[in-house]
Amino acid sequence: MYIIIAGGGNSGEALAKTLVKEKEDVVLIESDKDKAEKLSEELDALIICGDSTNIDILKDAGISKADAVVAMTGDDKANLMICEIANQANVKRVLARINEPENEALFIQAGVESAISSTNSIVTDFKNVLRGKSSKTVATLAAGAIELIEIYIGDNSKIVGKTVSNVGIDKNVAKISSIERSGEIIIADDTRIINKGDILGVIAKSSSAKKIVEHFEKK
Repeated sequence: MYIIIAGGGNSGEALAKTLVKEKEDVVLIESDKDKAEKLSEELDALIICGDSTNIDILKDAGISKADAVVAMTGDDKANLMICEIANQANVKRVLARINEPENEALFIQAGVESAISSTNSIVTDFKNVLRGKSSKTVATLAAGAIELIEIYIGDNSKIVGKTVSNVGIDKNVAKISSIERSGEIIIADDTRIINKGDILGVIAKSSSAKKIVEHFEKK
């Protein structure tokens, strides 16, 4: 893929390095001259020093042939502008980093395929470590108000043998959406019986996520 990354900060640099290792064709735009020079020495990628919100800079980066544009600057307004230019250029995939979670709706309205909150990502990583290995938050939605959680059902969980509709949770707070069993993904309907070893995909309000995980893991 031909991928343009706007913003050569820590996150942009890390993404660029990963994509270069995977043999993707990467162009990275960085406004700071010293940083751009440093990146050009370290990365096997085209580095352009300039303002990513400038349409001429994006044209120089090859936006007309880009398969994807990833806006990774530390300014949400700049990232939104970059995404709007990419959409106007009919780029197939437009992604953005969000620095302030409350701005997520703006990116969604702008038609951004995936808007990832750096704050929510960090919170999710720490939350997964604190919860342990039996459950993990896969994603956060609605500015962090909703979580998609994977919960491993151990041998002694009290919900083993029960149907999805009879696990004892308030459907206004959480809902089992899927079951992973022996490598197969099953869409969870109310009559599906939960077995030990299942991994449940659960959509839950973040305020209730901890209690939901504890309920499913409880013996």
